[in-house]
Amino acid sequence: MPIITILPIIQAVGLFVFCIPWGIFMAYLASSGEITAECMCSLDQNDDTEDSLILLNSTNISNSTNGTAIISDDSTGCGEGCFLYKSFSYSQNTKYAGLYMLFVWFWTSQFIVAIGQLVVSISTAMWYFTKNKIGVGNGTFFKALILTLMYHLGTAAFGSLIIAIIKTIRAMFAYIQRKLSSKPGSKTVQIILRVIQCCLWCIEKCMKFINKNAYIQTAIFGYSFCKASRMAFFLILRNVLRISAVSLVSDFVLLIGKLFIVVTSTIGAYFFLDYHYSDELNGLWLSTMLVCLISYATAEMFNEVFGMAISTILQCFVADEEMFLPEDRFAPGSLAQTIDSTEEKHTSSNTIYPKASDGKSELKKKHAFAKKIFS
Repeated sequence: MPIITILPIIQAVGLFVFCIPWGIFMAYLASSGEITAECMCSLDQNDDTEDSLILLNSTNISNSTNGTAIISDDSTGCGEGCFLYKSFSYSQNTKYAGLYMLFVWFWTSQFIVAIGQLVVSISTAMWYFTKNKIGVGNGTFFKALILTLMYHLGTAAFGSLIIAIIKTIRAMFAYIQRKLSSKPGSKTVQIILRVIQCCLWCIEKCMKFINKNAYIQTAIFGYSFCKASRMAFFLILRNVLRISAVSLVSDFVLLIGKLFIVVTSTIGAYFFLDYHYSDELNGLWLSTMLVCLISYATAEMFNEVFGMAISTILQCFVADEEMFLPEDRFAPGSLAQTIDSTEEKHTSSNTIYPKASDGKSELKKKHAFAKKIFS
């Protein structure tokens, strides 16, 4: 399925299309505030620091008596040593509308990410649970895309909604934290808000991990989001050592891939610009850093496809082991040998693993379900 590698481009196009109306709405919303003009004056003419500046409302400008700054009595202008400062002020309804638009951004962007994860996991699961893998090609990707759009949009919407709610709450706390930062005597509140932000960040990371594995369970068995989350949790619990080991190795490999792409792209861009445009540019560092950021974003998007495929194959491996007898399994070549060696280690080991929460009856149901679908 070579075409699966262009999935990040499709997602980027979808996000760009969404950004057009969203950006227009945000521009209108940002310009709907009322302009307020204020005079900013210095208490000390010899001190231009921020601490020495005060704001006087333009409607209440009067003559100064401290001798350091002269304020004109004209409500439309400022006197010597002062300058006019204009800013937007928004009504409460406008602020709520801005918060809603921010929530829409979080939900839509995460929904596009969830659609991509489902397409990759379904494509990988269809490849894994196919005996004749030669027949798997680009058609499998399009079939997975159709299945996602027809049957699993609700799963993607619900999972992305949870992440969007957490992100919106984090944004609200960040806004409160920024408002309180300029007020004296708010150190304790600042510390409490930082702790809350840290906790919300951890919750967001945990939910993204659960969502990712839930989408994989949906791809394999067609579960709804809530059931898929529960089944993914207990599957990881039953195979915590194996999944942790593979996840660490895969994360390290993906990290090496990201670093390789970023470093080679940045070094290549630096020497290219130095050779061709050194006389035309004032400096190369800004352009080089821009290339570095773009290459990192590109590597992050494309590596996500490989990371999702690795996680899906791992869960397919575990599901294959739990549902089928050795002679009926779909694991090819070296992967089948890994299953056999893992079985021997589990048989001879005295380590106590967490028991399956769904019991033998549920595993039998899985076996019958898998026989019906994948046979």
